[in-house]
Amino acid sequence: MPILYGEPYQQVKWRQIDELIIRITKEPFDNVKPRPGKSAITFEDCNIARLTIENEETIDFQDILISFSGCYIGEIEIENITSTNIGIALLRCLLGPVRINNTAIKRVLLHNNALLSTVVILKVHHVEISLAKDKMSLIEWKAAPILQYIGSPNFEEIVGQSQRYNLYSCESIQHKTDFTEAHDWFQFSLSITYGIEVADKETSISNAYLDTLTMSGSSVGNISLEAIRLNNFYISRFSATEKISFFNLNRLNASATDTKIQIHLSNMDNVWFDNVWFDRFGIVTLYRSKLSNTKFTGCIFPEDYSRFVTVENAHYPNVRSGNFDRDQYETFLQLKNALESTGNAYESYKFQALSLQALYRIRTLSRQDRFLLRLNDLSNRHGISIGRPFLWFLCLSILFYLGYLRSLGRLYWGGKFDSSLMGYYFSFLDITHRSDFLVDKKDLTGGALIIDYLSKVIFGYLIYQFIAAFRKYSKKTAS
Repeated sequence: MPILYGEPYQQVKWRQIDELIIRITKEPFDNVKPRPGKSAITFEDCNIARLTIENEETIDFQDILISFSGCYIGEIEIENITSTNIGIALLRCLLGPVRINNTAIKRVLLHNNALLSTVVILKVHHVEISLAKDKMSLIEWKAAPILQYIGSPNFEEIVGQSQRYNLYSCESIQHKTDFTEAHDWFQFSLSITYGIEVADKETSISNAYLDTLTMSGSSVGNISLEAIRLNNFYISRFSATEKISFFNLNRLNASATDTKIQIHLSNMDNVWFDNVWFDRFGIVTLYRSKLSNTKFTGCIFPEDYSRFVTVENAHYPNVRSGNFDRDQYETFLQLKNALESTGNAYESYKFQALSLQALYRIRTLSRQDRFLLRLNDLSNRHGISIGRPFLWFLCLSILFYLGYLRSLGRLYWGGKFDSSLMGYYFSFLDITHRSDFLVDKKDLTGGALIIDYLSKVIFGYLIYQFIAAFRKYSKKTAS
């Protein structure tokens, strides 16, 4: 088992090693002048089956960066590190399973790597994952020497696998992509868990193309997600004490239908959704989460609001609890209040209508309340539709007027047509009209009086519902 005692500014090239231990000790760095911006130890185009890095003593040196460039590394394990100035850089490498777990490690840089397994990083101060176009063309990857080490020149098969990065309790996280072709090559998945072992300070994800982004845990730092295209976004058991910004989030694949946003058992009070395209996702699940103080600005919500469901698992949207409708009602009320607080009356009224529709489906509700809710939904969709009361008014007024004429024997059945009856139709629409507007009182029948009375009641109600919906944007909203 080769043990390499790290010599400052040492370079290793074109080596094939079954199992390598790099042991960083204090003595080689004594009386060595630091070279800013240069890696302390460099491996290039090497084939390493298994890599372990160890350090058991504090080293008084400016920066000890151990970098691997263009290497195939079958397995990496880094846990025993004491000095706080040691960093790891993996640059354009082909990597098997990676596990880095240490609070002393200064930084881990992962740039333009392809993964054969999952990368797991725990309790590291700074993690940077990036994809850049430099040396990232498909032709260069196909010709890369590292592909020979695994006996597979098929780069498409390698990157076709899911590229998974799992980060736990890291202080600072940065991920970015600076070229659009990345999502055609990589199914990139990033999972971030915030914990109490290492308090996070900053998370920045920008210009990223992700198949899946998962966030969980309790964050005490700033989190910024900006200009991200992704297929699935899962937030579970998450809370934050600082301001969280999600800006310009959209679906990655336009043709994908099985796309999801899930917010599960989370406190979203400090979260700001800005220009998030909720309508592009197949389903949005909101389960037992606090949303009333969440800020929504410039967000696009789906016209089909049935895509918002309160289920525990987004992968099984049809598996619903017995309290599903009550959960829907409470969740939509929270969204209504959150949108109302930012002055977004247009969307807040929609969520209010949706909450009332969910309330109607609660079986324990009284019959009277269910009747009123159903009537309001049919007449003007709980105050958001002016089309429904207008169409009801038009259709019912014609039916009532024809019934009224029939009861008086004035309905046209052939013969000479009385065109004045068309003018009297508009008098019939006036709910203040006299009962003898068409014939003398002595010629009125019982049926005509009943129809006339019922029509005034129903027309009055529909006119009220029309006006209520018409004035929805003039109502005073909470500031």
